[in-house]
Amino acid sequence: MKYFVLLISCGLVGCASSPVAKPELDPAGYAGIASSYVAIPRCETSLKITAEQGSLARSAVNEQLSTYTYDPIRLQTHIDSISKSSPGVPEWKCSELAAKAAAYSQHKNSEAVRIKAQRNNNNNQPDYSIPRAQSTYCNKIGTQVFCNTF
Repeated sequence: MKYFVLLISCGLVGCASSPVAKPELDPAGYAGIASSYVAIPRCETSLKITAEQGSLARSAVNEQLSTYTYDPIRLQTHIDSISKSSPGVPEWKCSELAAKAAAYSQHKNSEAVRIKAQRNNNNNQPDYSIPRAQSTYCNKIGTQVFCNTF
């Protein structure tokens, strides 16, 4: 019985601490992310998007990629293939990246506002903590009384 309880408690701890598996990036996902990685610097070079938009678009693509498990070698192969096969970048792709950058910026700003509001809300909560007990000691020396509170 003792070993049974130990086995069950170890099993529950193991189940509770196991991480949630990320989904595998599908072939269309590899192609989409690779095309974005190739298009961002090309759109910046051709001045179709600003450097700030390019940076925000990179962050958005990186955040999207972080939600999947993927093979980095396979992704690099897709990037190299797209880079060699298409020397230019279509106008719509740059517009899509600019929109992705704007959406990412708005998402981050709204997240920052939400966090700030939550912090302010937490700071405005009344303090219901129990005050520490204090002790006061008084000594009488002659006609004077000295008191100390701890």
